[in-house]
Amino acid sequence: MNKPYSRAGAWIALAGVALLGLGCSQGQQAAAPQAHSVRAAVETAPADLQLLCAAEAAKVYSTPAEKILPVSSARSGQSSYDVELDVAGRRARCTIDESGTLVTVVDA
Repeated sequence: MNKPYSRAGAWIALAGVALLGLGCSQGQQAAAPQAHSVRAAVETAPADLQLLCAAEAAKVYSTPAEKILPVSSARSGQSSYDVELDVAGRRARCTIDESGTLVTVVDA
């Protein structure tokens, strides 16, 4: 009498493993990156340059540095970046070159 139950248990275990394998393969397909991603087309400023802009904006706007947040950035020329900043609720734009030399900080 034990044989039918052990055989049924083996089939149930095999079916469970098959379903688990199918679920894992489905998850991998869903996690694949999109080929036409817009994000890949924009070159953002390195973090250190964004922080230099925030520090300079703190001086220009006489605002504590912890109230300034880089919001976005993009290359603006061959060797410079524009960094958009939130300065305690108002917008500013900083232009900085690749060597860390600040070009401008202005209202956006």
